[in-house]
Amino acid sequence: MTAPSPTPPAATPPGPPDALLDTIDWPGVLLLLLGVATMAWTVTGGAAPRVLGGSVATAVALVAGVAWIGAEYVRCRSRRERRS
Repeated sequence: MTAPSPTPPAATPPGPPDALLDTIDWPGVLLLLLGVATMAWTVTGGAAPRVLGGSVATAVALVAGVAWIGAEYVRCRSRRERRS
């Protein structure tokens, strides 16, 4: 009688990237979404104060969102380099 061959352990699939699990990244995405929403609000407005205020809010939200995501990318990249 032969011994049953041991079954190899199941390979675990790789986990999601760090950025998906990192909750600090979400404010950047939400700021970009806010920028797009205020841009749509600005484009549909006809009054001059609404266009001026919406344009400023759009620019601030988009620049802040891109800056946040850029800073988060640099932080995650430096964390990966320290690990390896």
